[in-house]
Amino acid sequence: MRLRGWEKLDVDKKSQLNAVMVCGAGHSGSTLLGLILDGQPDAFYVGEGGKIRYLHDAKKPIHKRVCKICGEDCPVWSNFVWDRKAPLYRQVADHVGASLIVDTTKDTDWIRARTSELRNAGDQACLVLLIRDGRAVVNSRMRKYPERAPETEIARWLSQVRGRHRAVRVL
Repeated sequence: MRLRGWEKLDVDKKSQLNAVMVCGAGHSGSTLLGLILDGQPDAFYVGEGGKIRYLHDAKKPIHKRVCKICGEDCPVWSNFVWDRKAPLYRQVADHVGASLIVDTTKDTDWIRARTSELRNAGDQACLVLLIRDGRAVVNSRMRKYPERAPETEIARWLSQVRGRHRAVRVL
């Protein structure tokens, strides 16, 4: 695991928002890492934050627009509405009373946009590039999606890892 910016986060500075964004290929352990980081004081793990854009969108199927854990009556997401004119992580932090937001969205455009929002607001971002042995990733995917060809999953893993490496250099 390669940490970038972690040592610069000032989690004692309550007025400043800190965000940890975890990127890498799917099935690399980002959910586990997000849950572990969520255990830190003043931290809130949003899951894959990119899915927030689907909340309350009546055009999306119900499983896309509600919390995957609590369902429609989620105490956090059922009454959260993203004002897209304001920084997302700041809104989430204010909504839940956190000063550290953890997001495991793997989409590099999403990460770039949230990083820009944070920096423009004077807040801090930390990017964690999570790399898991490709054999383990492919094995996990083959168990979840047995109908897929191993060659396809290997190519998908390689593409994701290479794409994330390029994105890290830019961020």
